[in-house]
Amino acid sequence: MGQQKLKVQTNEGRDSKVVYQIAEVSCPLTAVSQTCDNGNWVIYTSQGGFILSCLTGARTYFDRQGDIYELDLWVKEEDLQPAGFPRPGH
Repeated sequence: MGQQKLKVQTNEGRDSKVVYQIAEVSCPLTAVSQTCDNGNWVIYTSQGGFILSCLTGARTYFDRQGDIYELDLWVKEEDLQPAGFPRPGH
């Protein structure tokens, strides 16, 4: 269904950009490989984990809920598009 680059903010107050592939799902998924390719390490524990920026040393924490690791990200309002997500070629 396309992809969307979003400006987001972490619970720690850091701004970032993420690219999501748009599909009919109940929650977006983040690829660990892409996170690592963007200059980060991803550390998992039985309770959660964190993303470590190799450039700044900043840590972005995430929780584990059952078998799912959950990273809170907040979409910046200026990035919202009322017409919906753009599709390739549109």
